[in-house]
Amino acid sequence: MNAKLREFVFRHLRRKCRLPLVVHVQRTGETVQMFGRCLDMSESGVLALVEGNLMDGEEVELDLHIVGSAQPIRVRALAHLRRSDRYAFQFLRPQSAQSETGIALRP
Repeated sequence: MNAKLREFVFRHLRRKCRLPLVVHVQRTGETVQMFGRCLDMSESGVLALVEGNLMDGEEVELDLHIVGSAQPIRVRALAHLRRSDRYAFQFLRPQSAQSETGIALRP
């Protein structure tokens, strides 16, 4: 993460992390969108409440809607079922486009 985003995450989001997020899943050639809310966030991933079913270990893209940001931040992650509709998303290495914008999330 760049320094400003890291500071924002650890000062503000960990205490009141209810940010909206969109999960993009590629299934049988189509992109399926699911909506949810971030419950907790760290450098390595996100815990979120998601409306929809994901498979354990499924690779997804997350749009994180950060307050004060004009565009959502899109990151790749692996979905892991925690219980019922709560999922843990483990961030994957950033794509080149993410690196160019200065957003570098650790695996």
